[in-house]
Amino acid sequence: PESASTGEADMYNASAEMLRRAGMNVEYGPKAEPLGIPVTLGPQVHLAPSFATTWFELMKKVKGGSISATSSLVVEGDCNLKNLELDGALVLKPCGKTVVKIDGLRESNKGWELVPLEKGEKAPEEIAMRGYKLVQKW
Repeated sequence: PESASTGEADMYNASAEMLRRAGMNVEYGPKAEPLGIPVTLGPQVHLAPSFATTWFELMKKVKGGSISATSSLVVEGDCNLKNLELDGALVLKPCGKTVVKIDGLRESNKGWELVPLEKGEKAPEEIAMRGYKLVQKW
């Protein structure tokens, strides 16, 4: 079924698949059922258009590395990811003309946790409709 949570998961999974095809080992996330709707939650990978808009550009910027199933990665702007090992959360947003070059970084932290909403829990509409909230633990 289609829902806010499956749409969001599809976007994350599409970005994760792009990294896999570029040579990164990205684990597949566990299945869950927020609001009774089956969805694969994670890892949460967001690759902004400012990071790479073509396959050629993506292949130049990503070399090796790994991302665990429960990780969250946000990449914007001019970044190069070589042998990044991520188990947790990492946000890369260089300012201006700054270039971020990751080479052999091993980042491990508590990351961001996807927490199911409790029955009857008050939440903003955009959170309530997907059935879980993202809690930053780092």
